[in-house]
Amino acid sequence: MARLLEVLARRWLAAGGWVSRIGYPATARYIRRLWGFEVPLSRAPSPMGPGDEALVVRLKYRLVDARMRRGEFRWSAEDWEVGLLTRVE
Repeated sequence: MARLLEVLARRWLAAGGWVSRIGYPATARYIRRLWGFEVPLSRAPSPMGPGDEALVVRLKYRLVDARMRRGEFRWSAEDWEVGLLTRVE
C-alpha cells in the first residue's frame, strides 16, 4: 500500500465519528494489525449521502478455503485493496 494512503487511512480512523460495516473477522484483524484500531463487526446496510466518506478495506478475491474464513490463513498486503471513498452526489 502506498505510504500516503496508509497515513491518510490512519488519520481518517483516528478522527473518529465513523461506523463500522466490516462483516468479516479477517478484515477486522487486518485493520487492527495495520493501523491499531479495533473495528467491531457489522453487516448492517451502508447508506451514504452526499459528502459522506468511507474507508474501504477489502480482499481482492473471495474466500473459498475454509482456513481463510476461520482466519488460519496469512494474507499479505498485496491481497488487499484500500481506498478512501467520498460520495459526491
